[in-house]
Amino acid sequence: MAIGELQKQMGPDSRISAPHDVGSPSGGHPHWVAVYDAWKLDQDAQTPVNPASRNPEFRGWLVSGSSGSTAEMALMLGPGSLGDDSVAADQVKVPVQDVSAGTRRGRVAWWVSDESAKAKINAGPESTSGSVSELADLMLHAQSPPNVGHKAFPQLANFDWEDGQRGSTVSTSQINLAASLGYAGLGESIHDLTVHSAGVLTDVSAGRLKRDLSNLLVREIKEMEHKPLYLADGRINRFAITGDGAVTNAPGLPQNGNGGNRWGINLEELSLYHNIHREIDWSEDTPMLVTKGDLDSSSQDRFYMYGKPAVEAMQFILSLVAVPDGQNTDGDKLYKMQMMLDGMIALSNPNDVRLRFPPGLVKSVILLSFPYDMKLKIVKANGTLLNTNKTWPQARRVFNGYIEGGFGGLPADGFDLDPGEAAAFGSTSANGYNLNLRRGFVPSGGVRMTSWNLKAGGLKETAMVDFELLKVITARNGSNSNVYFQGWHGPGTPEKRIFEGSVISQGPNPDGEILTQFLPEKILPPQILPVKDFISSPQPVMLFSIVKNVERSSSEDNTDALPSRPLLLDEAARTGRTILRYGNVSRDLHSAQQIYTAAPMNYEFSTIAAGAGGRLVYHGGGRQPGVGGNTRVIKRRISLAPPLTLACFEHAIACGFSRHFGSEPRDPATWIGPNSDPSTGALVGSVGGAPMLAKAIGNSWANPFIGSNSIFQSNYTDPSWLANAALWDAWFLSGTVDTSGLPSSSWMTDRRTAREQFTDFAEGGKRLRNKRFLFYPYTSPQQAISELFDGAAFKPSAINQLPNYLLVDGAFNVNTTSAPAWRAFLSSVRDHELITAGGAKKKFNHPFGTLGYAEDTATSGAAGDWAGLRDLTNAEIKNLADAIVNEVKERGPFLNLADFVNRRPDANNPQHRALGALQAAIDISGLNDRFASGDRTVEPDDFQQFNGADTLNDEFVPARATGAAGYLSQAALLTAMGSQIT
Repeated sequence: MAIGELQKQMGPDSRISAPHDVGSPSGGHPHWVAVYDAWKLDQDAQTPVNPASRNPEFRGWLVSGSSGSTAEMALMLGPGSLGDDSVAADQVKVPVQDVSAGTRRGRVAWWVSDESAKAKINAGPESTSGSVSELADLMLHAQSPPNVGHKAFPQLANFDWEDGQRGSTVSTSQINLAASLGYAGLGESIHDLTVHSAGVLTDVSAGRLKRDLSNLLVREIKEMEHKPLYLADGRINRFAITGDGAVTNAPGLPQNGNGGNRWGINLEELSLYHNIHREIDWSEDTPMLVTKGDLDSSSQDRFYMYGKPAVEAMQFILSLVAVPDGQNTDGDKLYKMQMMLDGMIALSNPNDVRLRFPPGLVKSVILLSFPYDMKLKIVKANGTLLNTNKTWPQARRVFNGYIEGGFGGLPADGFDLDPGEAAAFGSTSANGYNLNLRRGFVPSGGVRMTSWNLKAGGLKETAMVDFELLKVITARNGSNSNVYFQGWHGPGTPEKRIFEGSVISQGPNPDGEILTQFLPEKILPPQILPVKDFISSPQPVMLFSIVKNVERSSSEDNTDALPSRPLLLDEAARTGRTILRYGNVSRDLHSAQQIYTAAPMNYEFSTIAAGAGGRLVYHGGGRQPGVGGNTRVIKRRISLAPPLTLACFEHAIACGFSRHFGSEPRDPATWIGPNSDPSTGALVGSVGGAPMLAKAIGNSWANPFIGSNSIFQSNYTDPSWLANAALWDAWFLSGTVDTSGLPSSSWMTDRRTAREQFTDFAEGGKRLRNKRFLFYPYTSPQQAISELFDGAAFKPSAINQLPNYLLVDGAFNVNTTSAPAWRAFLSSVRDHELITAGGAKKKFNHPFGTLGYAEDTATSGAAGDWAGLRDLTNAEIKNLADAIVNEVKERGPFLNLADFVNRRPDANNPQHRALGALQAAIDISGLNDRFASGDRTVEPDDFQQFNGADTLNDEFVPARATGAAGYLSQAALLTAMGSQIT
């Protein structure tokens, strides 16, 4: 009877279970299991998803008797099993049910316990020793821990499994014996742990099995093009997948992503990240991405965006110098005033692996105009006054800096950027306005801008020099822009170069509002000096900077940062940072994450370039170490092994980029050389989603561009909500991909084909890379291999068929309200080792936030914030588990996995609207409090005129540094646990 009712209620693939204390069904008692209909999302691609369609539909309890029955109660679990000191809340009672068969009458009582709501303490392989590769396993275990943290249970704190015990354990009584627990045994913990639990890979939102995303993403990249997960208007792309595995967009989906049909995060973006491990260069026994050395190869390199440096900062120093100008009839030496320009470009590597730029490809940055004019006021030796007004010439370049050489038709030299490093390149030699930029910057004046005639000559050394630098907000250079810089890759005319980035102000009043609000009207000298003080001695007068936003300003007097969320609202691979795109200063600045400053130099050189020889630039927390700046800021973790969990796509360049080189003549970001094939052009970081949001997948923060009660509004979208809704129920990652071609020095030394991996799994009893997968004999192993494979590779149809053969060992129900079970589940990473720099290993308590490789092992301080990781203590794990349980009770039941991952836009509770359940639990438990200390928070006033500004009041830790390496995000938890939840 119990089995029949279980099959009736939970048999369909569109049902979920939850404990009695989740939601508000009537009639429940402790440890009863409730059944609900899952939240089945509309499969019509023409219908925008509606968060309000979520409706918990209670079906019944998995116990004998009727709901709310007042019949006699039978004790199903009491002191005999729980121990003599068990409390009533741990005991299980259910109604007695009358039964009959003909004239015979009787009574029965039954109860179904949900083992998926418990921690399966014997889950996983017996031992990881003897596995294919120890280093490879460390990377894979970071995405799917092989075993559950049984030591989180006090009774088992000193218990260690012996070889063979896990697989042979069939009852908790055996645990009592093996752990020498005596008569008391596990007691009430049997509600929190189990030795029997396996889950099916079910998509409850569609009532079918999930599909293998690994199978799809290893296919030819052309097949992934133009396949968005969702549209900006809230429509989710329910891909049409045939029985033979062909994947096309859902019927009726727009043919392009223009206008209101703008496409969101797409399969091509996911494919690039999924396969990036194949692009790693291991020639020096350390992971490294190497860019292409020529223009055409770069534009055809599908992984181009991952090898792009970010333009972290540009600084331009204007100086005045006096140079000989002949002599007068009395033989006195005369001088004329000239302008000098010194420039520095800082490039940063957002990845946690080294970036190498080989010799060849020219990289230049061009400043086309300047927002100030100079007015000289000179009192000559004879007492007469010389006034000059100097306006920069129209259509003239001010600065063209070539990074590590390359001007004059010569190839550029190569250079490396270490993980997270921001490197300064400063002017050395010059030819006119063309400057050769080499690593390091110690300003000394730079190059004389001889083409700028200041009209201030014939001066004796006793003449007194005064000046004003006056702000100009009108357009220059025949464009609608005042401040305009460009970056290019490659030689030749602009049309034959790769466009790297620009600030191009658009609109009827270009730059005006930005310049009016943020740059001083005039810059004056600290004192009036004689010409003799300028002779062969450049005196710096102004520092003009264009820098990426950081967490905090250097000081109250030096506001070189915007209170914002620079790591979330900026993707380092973006091409083009347009100011006045929206015609609203606040929105423009938060969208561009670019800061303009102009400051007097007071005749003293200074720069943000730091360290010996000015080789580095502080970023992340600020431009100075005193405000949390660090020379290394890890913004993106590169997967060095095939991904196993959807949450690892937090680190993907996934912002809805869909334009390729050669695809759009009007977009300079897509311009390529004449020898490039536009049909195979690489993806460029141009025209992505609005707003452009990094770290979208697996996370769920309310978007300040829209109200927290919305997922799309006007021109803005919540990419996290929509991407999570598209991915977490429909797809899983088997990780069973071919790695036979990886280099010998790779840490991923498992070189088996997909067929070899599955054969070892099905016939040899070995585990897959996700060691929590069990083989389910849907057919015989031999039949399965024949059905799934064509040669060494999966058939395309295996995208549908592989889940038939897989179970998740110890699949964990996210609706569980057992704090001990959550503690054990979170403790699955306890004492895990991570690979560190050079291939060494280091053990941590409970490490989160990496993909198995920690280039920087710091867990505190500026290095821990910006380049390190999180390592939780036992106490922090306990507090986090307790907080998660509270969120589950308040928000549950979760009617599908996306419902668990995402925030709840239609909720009455503002915190539920603002944050996903795991993120709320993380913040409530205090794990991110250090990011909210002092002036590290962002406030609604910082997002003036934004529809979702007030949402920041609903966050527990509204940190500016949200998304930093040491900030604990829910995606970091899901990276470790996401492949095992149900």
